[in-house]
Amino acid sequence: LSLFVFAKILETIEISKDILAYGDMISASVILSMGFYLLYMVLTDKIHLGQHIHNDGSEHIHIYFGKEHSHNGSVATTSAFTMGLLMGIGGVRGMLVTLGVLQGQVVDFTLVLAFTLGVMVIFVGFGVFILYINQNLLNSKQNVRRVFTTAGVVSLVVGSSFLVG
Repeated sequence: LSLFVFAKILETIEISKDILAYGDMISASVILSMGFYLLYMVLTDKIHLGQHIHNDGSEHIHIYFGKEHSHNGSVATTSAFTMGLLMGIGGVRGMLVTLGVLQGQVVDFTLVLAFTLGVMVIFVGFGVFILYINQNLLNSKQNVRRVFTTAGVVSLVVGSSFLVG
């Protein structure tokens, strides 16, 4: 419902291409910063892999950053909330840009619903991809470093191409 309200508001507001370009520059800068940070963590050996067996016999692998690892539930909850918040902000920003490009055209509930479903499909696909990586690739420190290096390099390439293009 809130996306539909945003769409209706944006339908009446004219957004200049300069503002849209400014948003793209900020997005590219964030993507570049994430890439640099991932590579920094790999190069400075800040990524660790811990493995243990719970009382019920299930094996458990943790990836943690820095010096110490804990099972503090509030940290995990905060991290999950932060990732969800960032993904939500990214989705709303994408919606705003998409609807900003469509300015002057009629925006109805069907368009907003299609956009919302598209974002959900992307997030679910991303979740399945991450699950596959977690189950099949993140079982050794070397593989963890490779995955983080790949993600960092991809972020640098994508962010740079946004800034250059």
